[in-house]
Amino acid sequence: GYPIQYQWTLVGGVNDTDEELDKLFSQWDGQYAVLNMIPVNSIEGSLFKRPDAKRLNQIEERCRGAGILLKYRDSAAQDVQGGCGQLRSRLICKNQNSKVRVTGA
Repeated sequence: GYPIQYQWTLVGGVNDTDEELDKLFSQWDGQYAVLNMIPVNSIEGSLFKRPDAKRLNQIEERCRGAGILLKYRDSAAQDVQGGCGQLRSRLICKNQNSKVRVTGA
């Protein structure tokens, strides 16, 4: 009796366009489901960027209009670059700047 949970990592300028949303909505087909959108963390030096607040609001409105239950999953500590993936990125950048080679993940 629980809804299907879909996860969507949202990347600004990549999969947050109206065209991408229309493709997603066409797959929904009236399912009892929840869409968990996870805006990507902006990490210094990465080409992937988090959509701005205005775009997140627009996406929320489009989902509501399409009858899709949307929940944004947000990473804590964005303001101090402590969100998921950001701490590792800072460590790698620090090590690269000090000429220390980082291996493994």
